[in-house]
Amino acid sequence: QSQSQSQSQSQAFHTAKSPILGGLVLASGFVSLLYHSFQSLGNVGIAESLCFVDHGVAMTSFCYFLTRCGIPSLKTLAIGIPSMALLLFPGDSYPVIHSLWHMASAGTTISWAFDGVEKRRKFISDTMQERKGYLVQQVKVPV
Repeated sequence: QSQSQSQSQSQAFHTAKSPILGGLVLASGFVSLLYHSFQSLGNVGIAESLCFVDHGVAMTSFCYFLTRCGIPSLKTLAIGIPSMALLLFPGDSYPVIHSLWHMASAGTTISWAFDGVEKRRKFISDTMQERKGYLVQQVKVPV
């Protein structure tokens, strides 16, 4: 198989079959931007409300990713679990560390989406192999 065929097959798995995944990531980022903006501007009432919206969108995204991409791989968990520790640092360093958390969670999201692509690729490959084996059994002619 040539490299260009391999690349186009690989890209076929990366097409927007689930645009909701990307939409949820963008929505999470937008709500988080609004939340942190109001938080830094000192409007506590709006920031508090947006905090609930932020967490709601994040949990919705988590549930949809879990449904669509399955259980995260060990590689994804190795990125995601330590990144959660970045949320535990209060004080003056919080804004910088929280920004690092946003980058780490974005990396986790990308890794998890690739996990889903790999699971779909394996499912399709296994299904094709099973069908090929079934067809070969059906076509066998007794000698």
